[in-house]
Amino acid sequence: MSVAAWSGALLDWQRELGALKERLAPVFGRREVRETAGAFLDGLLSGIERNG
Repeated sequence: MSVAAWSGALLDWQRELGALKERLAPVFGRREVRETAGAFLDGLLSGIERNG
């Protein structure tokens, strides 16, 4: 896979994740809670190793 194809896929992924966060936003009434939920999703999807 070329770098151009990979970077385009990354942009698509980021756009779709942003759309998901927007769809979920009404569930969380307060801005702070929405930001925390968004950061939680980012962490889950980041691929960083977690304690098991």
